[in-house]
Amino acid sequence: MGDNENAIKIQIWCTLIANLLFTIVKKNIKEKISFSNLVSFARQHLFSYHKLTDLIEKTEKEWRKKHQPKQSVQASFFDG
Repeated sequence: MGDNENAIKIQIWCTLIANLLFTIVKKNIKEKISFSNLVSFARQHLFSYHKLTDLIEKTEKEWRKKHQPKQSVQASFFDG
């Protein structure tokens, strides 16, 4: 974050590009979600390796079914 003219121009361009990308994502998803909620949701899931559209469009039940950890075939010491 700079305060000279070039730094401010870069910040403005980055903001405009991010705004445009989020507008495109908002138009491509089926769910109705506000722009601010979309940006907030993306910020919370910034470092997850899932498609943003999948996170928004799929219900929790579908999500858990698809991403449920596989059952281990290795025996446990605590199996009865």
